[in-house]
Amino acid sequence: VRDRGLEGQVRLLGPQPDVSVRELMKNADVFALPCRVASDGNRDALPTVLLEALATGLPCVSTPVVGIPEILDNGRAGILVSPDAPAELAEALTRLQQDMDLRQNLSVAGRKREEDRYDVQRNVATLRAFMVPDTRDESATDDARTSVEAAS
Repeated sequence: VRDRGLEGQVRLLGPQPDVSVRELMKNADVFALPCRVASDGNRDALPTVLLEALATGLPCVSTPVVGIPEILDNGRAGILVSPDAPAELAEALTRLQQDMDLRQNLSVAGRKREEDRYDVQRNVATLRAFMVPDTRDESATDDARTSVEAAS
């Protein structure tokens, strides 16, 4: 950041407590998570912070690394850009800055995606219904069956 003279535009905050993350997201306009696979192969398969951003209604930009395309519904609930392509990232962020309708559409789609696919209580009920036959709620069982079939 310093080498590129961006101290006035970029702040690297490091690890933050949950309450600070929520406050930062509440005051943000967009969320960018430009992930990549590290040289040693390390990667975050399912970035929780992306789910948190979607839950707050932030329009998101990220990269198609590991589970991110599934989270962003292959670009329908957020913008996907190539890893290691800062110009694409900048272009996506500029589009979001300039296009209020796009921001709103992605905000709604992202929040719906997070609620439909990643809600903890709903997922626990679905798994319980799938694994414990005598507690089955048909709608939860159908959700579980659909999820299992989609994963196959």
